Amino acid sequence: MVGSVNLTRHNATHQWNDLYTVADRRVWRAYNRWFAQLKADIPRADPYVATRAGASRIDFTPIDLRRHPDPVLRAMGRIGCTGGTSVDIAAYAWNGMRGRDIAKRVAGLSRSGCRVRVILGEGTGSAVRSILTNSRVGLKRSRVRGVTTHQKMMVVRGRIDGVPTGRVWTGSHNWSSRSAARDDVFVEIADQGVVTQYQRGFALQWAKG
Repeated sequence: MVGSVNLTRHNATHQWNDLYTVADRRVWRAYNRWFAQLKADIPRADPYVATRAGASRIDFTPIDLRRHPDPVLRAMGRIGCTGGTSVDIAAYAWNGMRGRDIAKRVAGLSRSGCRVRVILGEGTGSAVRSILTNSRVGLKRSRVRGVTTHQKMMVVRGRIDGVPTGRVWTGSHNWSSRSAARDDVFVEIADQGVVTQYQRGFALQWAKG
């Protein structure tokens, strides 16, 4: 089970979240190896772990972005904007220098013809919001008082790696500079039925807030 959920009452009653559950031994093994590293609690020079489980990729942070490509930017670099590609994002904390770099990439997708919609969370930096606003990205916050998104999610339907398909990227990893140094997970989901479910979930959020 992976997603944006925290085990608190506030998270359950005042924040939008997602939780992806999969029964796949390859995924279990990947998480088990990472958990063993966490349990040992021994500092490592390079604790970042990236692995594939079938058609999915899982990135476990912390990550040294001077040594490894940013997993969020890497995912966005695979998106093509011909043929009506849609990019739907819900992001709780999106800020800092890294957040601005990611926002510039999202703005570039919008300018290239992708239909981009973003639900902003409480941790959105002013520079990130300005970059997105100036690039004709569809932006929303929750219309319900006291409710916000806690997700760290991107749902894409269209051209990825030059092929018409869909992907979800989700997990616990915020799009910020600080999050690179934290224990988090960023997972790619290739199951097309799951992609459709995430599209429906985002559409519900977009419509109702």
